[in-house]
Amino acid sequence: PFLSIDDFVERMGRYQKFSPAVMETLIYSGTMDCFPGTRAAKIKALPQIAHMLDLIHHTNYEQVSLFDLADMSRFDPIKIPDVQELSMGQLASHEEECLGFIQNYPTTQYRSVLARKNAVLIADLPNDLGTKHVFVGIVKNIVHISFAQSSSGLLRFEMEDESGSIACVAYSSSMVKLYENIAEGEVCYVQGTASDNPKYGLQAIINNSFLMTSYEKRAAIAQAI
Repeated sequence: PFLSIDDFVERMGRYQKFSPAVMETLIYSGTMDCFPGTRAAKIKALPQIAHMLDLIHHTNYEQVSLFDLADMSRFDPIKIPDVQELSMGQLASHEEECLGFIQNYPTTQYRSVLARKNAVLIADLPNDLGTKHVFVGIVKNIVHISFAQSSSGLLRFEMEDESGSIACVAYSSSMVKLYENIAEGEVCYVQGTASDNPKYGLQAIINNSFLMTSYEKRAAIAQAI
């Protein structure tokens, strides 16, 4: 086993193909979660890791004794800063980019919170067309469509949870307000109605939305009052 992130970098760094880019992928994929610090903090420490790797790659290990191999003091220790973690949506997005799938959908943690709202899974929406439902999901692929000579418009995007995904449309007379409540890569709480449109196919018309971070703050305030 590796004793620390320094130990991991030093031992893996002896292979020339191990690079900062590989380390970045390992961090974003969650492979480095066994070591202290948030993923955001480890990404912040990448310049230090790159410097250590550069020193390692210029070390002639054929001239290094067995005692020296066990001595990490010849390298400056990697200092993982105290950095707040990325949002759950960002974590999921990076996991999907690195792994091709999401290991732990952030939407699952909200199931108990939204139980009293009768929130449904996205996969269940096609079974109850025309009925307004509450559901949560990661927002992806936002496309902004403005109406001519107007501040209003609509957003087309996808929402995905642990059960599946659905195309969504949100109309607004104020695009500024709409952008405050829907954000790329974030987990959103929405109220909407699924329909099977002959022209556009299955989609959800969104009537109301909140970023889950905002929803949690409102819920905490309401509980405190």
